[in-house]
Amino acid sequence: MTKYYVGYLQGNNEYVYIAGVDNGNVKISTTLEGALSFTDIGLAENLRDVAEDIVKNQEYNVLKITVTIQNTEVM
Repeated sequence: MTKYYVGYLQGNNEYVYIAGVDNGNVKISTTLEGALSFTDIGLAENLRDVAEDIVKNQEYNVLKITVTIQNTEVM
């Protein structure tokens, strides 16, 4: 399963992700569970553009994250 997130790398080499945008604020999350995700890269790019318009001194990146779920139970 592949999803696109928008975030940036902090000084401690950990990513933070956009969790929401409201009137003049970009809310962030330190976990993927709290972040906005998209299946379409174009929507993620649009969110990045909006966030960079609000927060002029922060460069946001579109992040492609793929999760593989595998059943390890032996039948």
